[in-house]
Amino acid sequence: MRIVAQYNPNSGGSYHRVKLWSEFMENVTLVEEITEDLLDDCNILYIHWNLNKLSIPQLSIWREKYRFKIVVDIDDTWDLETKYQLSVIKSQHLCLLADHVICSTEYLRTEIL
Repeated sequence: MRIVAQYNPNSGGSYHRVKLWSEFMENVTLVEEITEDLLDDCNILYIHWNLNKLSIPQLSIWREKYRFKIVVDIDDTWDLETKYQLSVIKSQHLCLLADHVICSTEYLRTEIL
C-alpha cells in the first residue's frame, strides 16, 4: 500500500498532523503539491485541511482514473476569520469528495458535520 500525503513544511499543523505519523510508516510519500504522476500507484491520498493549487474537479477526475481513496484531515472549525473564507469553502467541498474525513476531537466532529 502506498500513501501520498500533502505536507506543508511551513505549517505547524501539517507537521503534527502529517509529518510525525508518516515517519513511522513505510511507503509514505510527502509532497507539497499533488501532481498526476504521483497518483498512478497511490492507494490513499491524505490531505491535511486543504489543497494548495489543485482544483477539486481535477482531483475528482484523477481519483476516477487511478482509483485511490481520499482521506481529508480537518483540525479546525469552519468558523474562521473572513480572510480564510475561500479556504474554508474549498475544504468543505473537499470533505464532500473525500472517502473519509478525520478530525482530532469530538467537538470538531460535530462542528464540521
